Amino acid sequence: MGAIPMLGDEKSRLLQTLTDAEALNKSIQEEAQRLVAAGQSGRDHAGALKQFVNSVPMSPQQVRGLTTDWQNHNDHARTTLHGLREVGLTFQSSGYSVMAGTSTATTQSFSFDIATDVGGVPNRTPIPPEATRAAQHLVALAQREDVQTKVVAAVTRCELHRTGAGHRSTLDLLNESREALEQPSSVETAPTAALIRLREAIDRAVTDLLSRCKGQEPAQGWKRKVVSIGRRCNTAAAQPEHFERVAEAIATEIDLLSGAKERPMQRDQVVLAYYDGLKVLLALLELIDESRLRN
Repeated sequence: MGAIPMLGDEKSRLLQTLTDAEALNKSIQEEAQRLVAAGQSGRDHAGALKQFVNSVPMSPQQVRGLTTDWQNHNDHARTTLHGLREVGLTFQSSGYSVMAGTSTATTQSFSFDIATDVGGVPNRTPIPPEATRAAQHLVALAQREDVQTKVVAAVTRCELHRTGAGHRSTLDLLNESREALEQPSSVETAPTAALIRLREAIDRAVTDLLSRCKGQEPAQGWKRKVVSIGRRCNTAAAQPEHFERVAEAIATEIDLLSGAKERPMQRDQVVLAYYDGLKVLLALLELIDESRLRN
């Protein structure tokens, strides 16, 4: 099904509406970032003051004065939190419907099939590269939450959420990666930190799985490590070539994620790289038989 023709005035109105939406949501993000900073400042001050109060003698007047000040602070915080929950739930609900509708309309109008393997979306007719990139971005946004949920479930099933001595767990690194992507430190901050943490999460998953495989065999380099894991810990449903493909994908993805520190990336590039990284990690974990791993 081809794209439905649009009248010039109607398309201009849509483009202006989308421009307004970008500006409005940027303003919301800026206000939210200021609120995040204020909340962190409040936590820092409260924690430091609590340590101070526990450490030094204070007069009754000082104690009463600080108690009154911080009770007032807490009353304002509760009011703010209540307002945020009321407004936030409404905004998130309507926003989710808009995003879901946008994804569906885009995939239908361009006649795309959503690819299940790493690499993007196959096109049936010649389509400008910027349109393909935009569609891939929308698909990644629409499907990221579901893939993230599946990755977390697989990480937990394989017990990669446990923290070892001297390092963070795969799950810890995934959570840090997601937070860096979804809550950048400022409106203008490039969220490449998300890709660095995601690379570390994949690295940790491969390292931990390899160390917990029963038996020993030499494995140097990403490809050999992944193939070794698959050979010793795969499920009965895994095809022989599955981990060969995953090994190639992980080696490629690790190189891409490693380069995030060296080159500037646009937001949509980061989102796509993050989405692809999640899919690669899921492909590794979903056909691991956890009963064949050492505890």
